[in-house]
Amino acid sequence: MSVTQSRERILQVATHLFKEKGFANVSVREICNVAQVSLPMVYYYFRDKRGLFQAVTREHVTLKSLLERLELISQNAQSAAEKLTSFITVYLESFPRDLLNAGLYVREKTEFDPISMRRFASDLDQVHALLTKIISDGMQSKEFRVTDAHKSADCVLGMVNRSISQRAHFHREYDPIETGAYIGEFALHALRVKS
Repeated sequence: MSVTQSRERILQVATHLFKEKGFANVSVREICNVAQVSLPMVYYYFRDKRGLFQAVTREHVTLKSLLERLELISQNAQSAAEKLTSFITVYLESFPRDLLNAGLYVREKTEFDPISMRRFASDLDQVHALLTKIISDGMQSKEFRVTDAHKSADCVLGMVNRSISQRAHFHREYDPIETGAYIGEFALHALRVKS
């Protein structure tokens, strides 16, 4: 195994074990055994268990690919209504299921890893800002009534995130197209200019 392959293998195994058992219940020795590498190799690349955990969360606790898809949708859709409904459906289809795995956030006992939480919160803020802009643009084009775009985005994301949370934590599956269409229609009913 090459040096690069060893580092990647360590990250792959650590990710799996942290997700499955959580930070506190995984030892560096266990990671080494499963990855078939030596202890010094883990310490060389990651300094210690916390450094390895941070490397795992740096790579996995992100909404980068989701944000890229959402931004593309908002640039390519024609109307504000199309942007909004596409945003909702893509969010429901593409939200990374593993991201809500507590093993990637809880370090020891019930202490959340601050680096993971800051990164995740920052990504969620970007998602919110993008949806707020879609709603604001709809108000400017007179497609949507004048309202508080920030609070409207809160409401839409609240409905969407509830579905995602139900799936992640309670294994309640949903059809992203059907659920997205329902939430989209609900939001459009609230946002459209009444005739």
